[in-house]
Amino acid sequence: MNMAVEHTKAKFWKCALQVNPASYIKYRGKNQGISEDDYNQKLLEVCLEESIKVVGIADHGNVDSVVKIKETFNAQGVIVFPGFEIASSEKIHLVCLYPEDTSLQTLNNYLYEFDIDSSNGTKPSTKSADFILSTVKDKGGFVYAAHCTDDSGVLKQN
Repeated sequence: MNMAVEHTKAKFWKCALQVNPASYIKYRGKNQGISEDDYNQKLLEVCLEESIKVVGIADHGNVDSVVKIKETFNAQGVIVFPGFEIASSEKIHLVCLYPEDTSLQTLNNYLYEFDIDSSNGTKPSTKSADFILSTVKDKGGFVYAAHCTDDSGVLKQN
């Protein structure tokens, strides 16, 4: 007997699909004034206040914070799509998100496949945007261009 939930009408969920973990502040050359656990709790509080039901984690070339965020958010019913942000060989910034049950080891394997050193996750990949787009899709994830309207974004028009 199939007990799957059948949806008969559209349901809209508020999402934040480019959430940066506490470690992201280092990318900006600053020091985080609170612990990772406190940061995660404050981030969760904002999500709950804003009725955000789904988040995507997107640190630059690093997934070390994913497990703690997933534990904190899942305990309150917030779905977490784990992933990362990387720059392609053309320096196009891409957010790569995967199903919520994707393991930390699998995410690290994906970073390795994209030639990303997580100790220097801001360094661009040697792989093209086309390769990254097709590989993420083949692995069951989804990808989109970050900062697409910024000066270096793919949608910026001069």
